[in-house]
Amino acid sequence: MTVLDQGQRAAIAAADFLVLQCELPVSVLVEGLAVARASGTFTVFTPAPVVPLPAAFLAGVDLVVANRLEAEELTGEADAARAAESLSARRGWAIVTLGDEGCIVARGGVALGLAPSRPVRPVDTTGAGDTFVGALVARLAEGSRGAVSGGADAWPARRHRCRPAPR
Repeated sequence: MTVLDQGQRAAIAAADFLVLQCELPVSVLVEGLAVARASGTFTVFTPAPVVPLPAAFLAGVDLVVANRLEAEELTGEADAARAAESLSARRGWAIVTLGDEGCIVARGGVALGLAPSRPVRPVDTTGAGDTFVGALVARLAEGSRGAVSGGADAWPARRHRCRPAPR
């Protein structure tokens, strides 16, 4: 697939959320993002695997969710908090996941804090990022979307009890 068909464009336009990953050609990602932007669909981008993207692509995304290595590759920042700030600087939110340390949350170029993870004994971390994004979008779909798009201070800092990001 190198372009979206009419049915796919209509589905994106009717959706509340669009999750984009780099497992599709960049041309499809760009087209999907444009359809979502035009229709007010909230966009979540997880850059797995990291590929070269058009310069304006990230600026059109509402929420970028990347692990620390993806965030560094996209921004050139080795520091997770600075990478999150960079990813959120042009528009919206960024979450940089840190495995068992939790995740850094940023909005509008400012790191809001570290949301700690819950202690677990992992058996296999394959798909952990996809699971995180799926659970996050499901939570947003349950009613947190208004907090993301409207009451910026309400999500996710209060909901997830963030503490200041490490520097």
